[in-house]
Amino acid sequence: IIWLGIIFFLGIIFYGLFFSAFLRVSVIEVLEANDLDAREIESLARLQLEGKYLNFIRKNNLILVKTEAIKTAILGEFRKIEELNIKKKFPNKLIISIKERELAIIVCGEMCYAVDTTGKIYDEMSLEEEENHNLQELPVLQDGANKNFQLQETILAPAYIQYINDAREKLSSDLEIEIERELFTPQLISGDIRAKTKEGWSIYLDKSISLEKSVKK
Repeated sequence: IIWLGIIFFLGIIFYGLFFSAFLRVSVIEVLEANDLDAREIESLARLQLEGKYLNFIRKNNLILVKTEAIKTAILGEFRKIEELNIKKKFPNKLIISIKERELAIIVCGEMCYAVDTTGKIYDEMSLEEEENHNLQELPVLQDGANKNFQLQETILAPAYIQYINDAREKLSSDLEIEIERELFTPQLISGDIRAKTKEGWSIYLDKSISLEKSVKK
């Protein structure tokens, strides 16, 4: 009787853990998806929860949910995501936390690319996308070498991007000189930046020379 009771008890636990609807994921919460479609992220996560293991245990069981598979699917679709964490919350909830990449500059070689604050390319970018995302104020750096860059390639140092932003701000605040957002460099490694003012004349900047000294000249 004792052994039958133990087996019955274990059977109830097993059923409750793996077959009961109690632990089926029914709620997926997406946090901090500011510029991304939270509903599409949720849909990708739910696709990973469809089906069964061994044809009888549902994949959407909270205990058996493979968070790495969900993460891989979402990151493969949304390149703008820098970090993604998934937490299981008892009894039936997944919480997906997202940190988005911050678009810092657009670099154009053979194509135009979105570059984040670390200097890494995370996506290709067309003029149509640029208009849709209201990015007209971001600097655009044209590479004279017309290189074809690769996604996830780091092409600029953060200090280089900061130099460009500081130059635009300092020329405006100190000298009331407004420059066009399109900049030119013969090649990225040179540190030679050529900016055209809205009055039509050009300013040549050299990253190896301090910005204060350049503005003074």
